Order: sequence, then structure tokens, then C-alpha cells
Amino acid sequence: MERTDRRKWLLLLYQLPTQPSNLRVKVWRRLQKLGAVNMKSAAYLLPYNESTEEDFRWLSQEIVDGGGEATLFVAYGLSVEEQEDIVHLFQETRAKDYEAFIEECQQKIEQLESVIQQSHVQTWQKYEADWQRLQSRLAKIQAIDFFGAPKKENALATLEIFSDTLQKTKGISVAPSQQEPEALKLSEYQDKIWVTRAGMHIDRLASAWLIRRFLDANARFEFVPSGQTFSSLEDKIPFDMYGVSFGHHGEDCTFETLLKRFGLADDPALNTLAQIVHDIDLKDSKFGRSEAAGVDLVVQSFRQQWKEDAVLLEKGLALFDALYSQLGVGCQVVSVGQDPIPDT
Repeated sequence: MERTDRRKWLLLLYQLPTQPSNLRVKVWRRLQKLGAVNMKSAAYLLPYNESTEEDFRWLSQEIVDGGGEATLFVAYGLSVEEQEDIVHLFQETRAKDYEAFIEECQQKIEQLESVIQQSHVQTWQKYEADWQRLQSRLAKIQAIDFFGAPKKENALATLEIFSDTLQKTKGISVAPSQQEPEALKLSEYQDKIWVTRAGMHIDRLASAWLIRRFLDANARFEFVPSGQTFSSLEDKIPFDMYGVSFGHHGEDCTFETLLKRFGLADDPALNTLAQIVHDIDLKDSKFGRSEAAGVDLVVQSFRQQWKEDAVLLEKGLALFDALYSQLGVGCQVVSVGQDPIPDT
């Protein structure tokens, strides 16, 4: 077989000094996080690509800085059989990670089902934290599952069952008598100054866009230092601040609160946008919106480029205009006191 047909591997050989004693544990943990497999006592392997090469080079530097020795090689399997053996080794290692994950996930599911049976549904909050932790753990395993270990699909399915059971528990815990409050009157919220925390991010930025485009076309905005409390005045309305009406309530971010309080939840594009904002702002992946990562990246880049909130707001208005239009509503919903947002 020609060399160009062979897989390339990165082989790290290293030696560690007896002191500091914690260096050995530190290196071992780093190797586990990188997904490297152990070939011999101090020889670890990764599939070759730019990312894994960079990871191993950084680790090599840490070893050398700690007083050890590290050598990095690019290696090739000598035969198809040998390469398959290496791939199987990676798959077996990740399969063990998935099995441990599945076991813990199943334990949490059983505990939740017991909670439902015993009508202790008010305790679901701690299991939501467990679900978020397990979701993060699974993502880390997948990131180093280079060759598709056979337990991957089982792990994904088990996490989905956990999520469904959690949602069932949360649904039971909400009293049927709870109803959404009556929608507020837009006429009472015109030509106001809307006040929020300085350093706008996704929820404040999206909420400001919603206010300007759908609630108060002549809205002006003021920004106060983080941590400062603020009470509503006749012409000033606080939002996305601690302890105010237009902020986080229950599982809702501020954008969702505004949608519900002003009766805008029937707009499908606004609902989709609310799910994206929620997933970014609360970091709980409640809706699993695939667009969230991209929107978050754009907003983060905006924040880096435009430090002043007033400038960032103007850039954000254009961004959310484009997102809203792309999400499919276009001219169908007319914003307050303005022309419809045109289709693009």
C-alpha cells in the first residue's frame, strides 16, 4: 500500500521527573481530555490533523516546562490490519466512556421517575442541573470520538429520554390554574425611555430590538452600571435588570417575558427568535436551536468591535432585522409606528 493511502497518526513519547508530584496527574488528565489512547506506559496516540497536532504540541511544551522530556512523531500504520487495530482501540476506549455516561444517565432517569410516582415534582430543579451537566459531558465525549464508537447512539438516546422525563416532571409541577397575565396595552408604553444594564449582550440587545420594532417606535435607551437597581418612573422603564417586571421570570429570559406580556407570542418568527435568544442567554439548550451558536458568535464579535452600547444597539437593530426577516415573517407583521420590515 502506498503511503498516501495510510492513516497518519501523532505519537507522543514523554518522560516525567519525580517532582513536582502533581505533574504526572496533570499530564494524564490532559491526555484523557484530548482523547489520546495509551500504546505503552508513556506513549500516547492521536489521529493526525492540525487540531490534534496543536494539542499535542501544547502538552509537550507543558511537559518540558515541568522538567520532563517530550518527543512528537508523525507515524503511519504498516498494514491495513494494524490501522484497523488502532481504530478499534479508539472505539473501545470511547465506548467505555459512553457506557459510563449511559449508566449515570439511567440512574438519573430512575430517580426522576421515582420523584413523579411519589408526587415530589417540586424537586425537579436539581435534576435540570444534572441534565445540563450530562449534556456537557456527552458533548465532550463526542468531541474526542474520532471514529464513531458504537455506543454513541445509545448515549444520545438515553440523554433524550432523560430530557423527556425531566420535561414531564416540570409539566406536572406547574399548577393547571396558572394562566398567562392579560396582555399589556401598547398605548401606555409609547415615547418612553427604556433603561437597562450597560454592556449589552444577547438578551438585552434582542429585547431592545423588540421594544423599538414592535412596542415603542420612538423608544430611547439609557444604560446604567451593572449591579445598580432601578425603579420604574413615569417615563423610564427598566428591562433585563434584577427585580423588574420586564426581566427573567421562571424559565423565561427577558425577550420571552416581553413577548408574553405584550401578546406577541403568536408570531412564529418572534417565537423562533425567542428560542434562539433563550438558548444563548440561559445556556440550557432548552430548545436546541442549531442557529444559536452562529448568532452568539456574531453578537460576541459585535461586542468586541463596538464597545459603546449606543453604537452596539444600532448595529444590533440591523442584525435582528435581518434575522427576523430570514425567519420567515417578513412583511406579515407590522411593527409599531413603522413600515413593515421588507423581505430580503
